[in-house]
Order: sequence, then C-alpha cells, then structure tokens
Amino acid sequence: MTTYSYVQLDPRPAAVNPEFDYGIEITVPTLLLEQTNLDHHGQGATSQTPSAAEQALTAALPQAGSVLATVRSDADSVTAMAIFASRETGRRINKAIVTGVGKLDRLGPQARTRCKYAPIAIGRVSADYSRPLADRVAFVQSVLDGSVDPTQIKILVAEREAEFKAAVKASIVYNDVYGRIAVVVSTHRFATEIGYQRATVVVATNPKMPVFVGGKPDPSGATYLKHTVCQHNEFVGLNMAGIVAELNAIDPGWGGLPNIKGSPQNIGSKLTTEQVVEIVSRHLPA
Repeated sequence: MTTYSYVQLDPRPAAVNPEFDYGIEITVPTLLLEQTNLDHHGQGATSQTPSAAEQALTAALPQAGSVLATVRSDADSVTAMAIFASRETGRRINKAIVTGVGKLDRLGPQARTRCKYAPIAIGRVSADYSRPLADRVAFVQSVLDGSVDPTQIKILVAEREAEFKAAVKASIVYNDVYGRIAVVVSTHRFATEIGYQRATVVVATNPKMPVFVGGKPDPSGATYLKHTVCQHNEFVGLNMAGIVAELNAIDPGWGGLPNIKGSPQNIGSKLTTEQVVEIVSRHLPA
C-alpha cells in the first residue's frame, strides 16, 4: 500500500489550504514554497513538453509519506499521482495509457492516441468530486495495471458519450467567421469540452448560471448571464491579458485562472456573446 496521501488545493486568493509536500500542476505560484512542482506549463514549455503524468514515469519519487497536491484534479494530475503510488509499491503501469492521457492533455480532443477509452474513463473519474481523491487515484492505478473490471470502463465511456450527446443537443454550437473560435451557448457543464471539439479557443455563455450563496446555489433559484473565455492550454498563444483588460474596461470583474477567464460571479454580464467573441478575435495568435 502506498504511503502517499492527496489533497486538492483551492486557488482563490482568500482560501486557506492544507499543507503539502509535493505539487502536481500547481499553476498558482503563490501556493508554492519550496516544494517540487511537477508541471508542463512553465516558461519555455511547448505542446510537446511531456505532461505531468508522462513526467511522473521517470521523475524522482516523492519521499515516503508525502502529501501530493494539485489545484485541479483532472486526468493528467490524478494519473501522475497514481503513477507515483504505483511506482512506490511496484505495481504495473501501462505506458501507452499514460501517453494517451498526456496527448489529450497537451493537444486536446483532436490528439491521436492508440488508447481511446481508458483516458476517457480516467478523465471522468478524476473529475468526480463526489469521490475522495484517494479513491480516484486508486481507480486510475487499477486502469494502469489492468486490474480494473473492463465493464467499469465501458460504463464510464457510455455515460460520458450519452451525457455529451445530450449536452450538444441542448446547446447552440458554432464557430466564429474565421473558424478559430468555438462558441457555445449552454447551461450544461460540458460546454467548454463541447467547444474544444471544434477549436482550441472557446467562448462559452451560460444564460442561466445559478447564483451561489455560501458556496451553494441560491434556494430562490436565481440565475445570471455568465461568459467564459478559455484556451485549451497556454501553448495556443491567446493573449489572455489583453482580452481581460479590454473586457474589464466594459464589464468590470473579469478574472480567473491563466487559461480560463470568466465574467463577474453572481452578477449578470453587460456583454453579449457576440461582443465577447469580437474582443477575443482581436487577441488571437497570428
């Protein structure tokens, strides 16, 4: 049994986070002190830089008993944790699956990989916040060493495909006039992923975003207009700083993580989807 434990960090400035020993894709520098941070988003990185999971195959193991932390428990970060746990205990690791996870993380849905279904199942479980992070890591370990029940993989993939189809059907999806921006108008949680099937830059609009009070949806059912601008990763080259500056001049309160920026929380945006797309289009890479 592994000696590692795992924590999810809250990247918000006022958040109080637990202590940890080793970071995996800690994209908020202020959360790091002297810890090692396994990442592929730093200065000089490219879309060919191995993902966190791919790096975990050969990186020096964290010390026994380490607390491993991430700010986003996605397929890449959870797989990296699983690889460390498996290497510590001598469990088998299917490197082809790791490569598949890494390619999807680095290159997006259009990435070609020999392992199609395992990364989808890993991604679905990794993002399931109803399950303890340690359980998600253990599931990925079972996928990597082949001990997982194949029926579980089939069920997870089928669930994802059914939910994705329903999300597309319930959404308005199109590309901007030049085909470089995917526009999605939807209330579904898959809105961004739907967009990434069409482009690496997405403008998503939720016309009925729930208002949250104390971390929970307002009991009154109140909603507001919410826009999100995102790029699959920083290698896309979108000028996020320029976009946020222009948006804030018109609609103050935009902010977020490096590759995902959103309109003000709990306050309806003053902008239309078309206006946001127009602003984003001025900051696309050449």
